[in-house]
Amino acid sequence: MKKIITIAVLFAAMFTPAIAQNLDTTISRSVKVPERNKDRLLLSTYNCFWQGLSDGVTQRAISQGYNISLMYDIPTSEKSKISFGLGLGYSRNNIYSDGITVRDVSTDIVSMVPITVKYNTNKLAFSYLNIPLEIRFRSSNNFRLAVGLRSSLKFDAYSKYYGHNPDTLVYGHYNQIKIINHDISNTEKYLFEITARAGWKFINVNGSFLLNKLFKDNGPAINGYTLGLTLSLW
Repeated sequence: MKKIITIAVLFAAMFTPAIAQNLDTTISRSVKVPERNKDRLLLSTYNCFWQGLSDGVTQRAISQGYNISLMYDIPTSEKSKISFGLGLGYSRNNIYSDGITVRDVSTDIVSMVPITVKYNTNKLAFSYLNIPLEIRFRSSNNFRLAVGLRSSLKFDAYSKYYGHNPDTLVYGHYNQIKIINHDISNTEKYLFEITARAGWKFINVNGSFLLNKLFKDNGPAINGYTLGLTLSLW
C-alpha cells in the first residue's frame, strides 16, 4: 500500500507542472488581445482658407468642408511602427464669400464679381470622390502622424444664392430670390492635395494644401489650404 501511495505521489509531482503549463497556455489563448485602432474609417471636418479670389471679393471667416475616408492599413512588417494607408473617400469644399461667378459668353472667361445687394446666403460648393494615400507612423504611446497625397475627381460643382436679386438694385421684400446653379463653367476636373494629420489615439489635427486650382486658366485663380480635426473611429 505504501508503494502505491509513493508511486502516485511521484506521478503527481511529475505531471502537475505540465498540466499547469497547458492550462496557462489555454487561458492565454482564450484571452484575445484587443486590436488597436488602425485608422481605417476617418471622419474629418475643416475650414477652407481660399486664396486667389477676385479683387473686391471677401471670403467669410468660416468656409467649412468635410471628408469621409475608408482606408486599408498596410504595415511594412509585423512589429514596425510604419505603415501605408490606401482607400476611397468623399469630400465637400465650400467657398462662402460676397462674390458670384459670371461667365462672359463671348470669351468663355469666368470671373467673380462682388455682390452689391443684400443677401443671406452665397456659396460655391465642390464635391469630389478621392483616393487618399498615406505614410503612417504610430508610436507605442499611441501618438500618430500621417502625411500623404489625395487625388480627387470632381463630380459636382454648384452655387447657391439666397437674397435680393443681384441683377437689380431693387430691395423690396418680394424681390428675394433663391438661385441654385449646377452649371459652373471652367472648373478643374481633378484636384491634388498634400495632406497631413497628427494626434493621439483617435483624435487628430488635419491639414491639406492644394497643388492646383479649382478653376482652369480662363477662370478665377482660386486655391488654398485647410485646417481641421479628424476622428479615427476604427
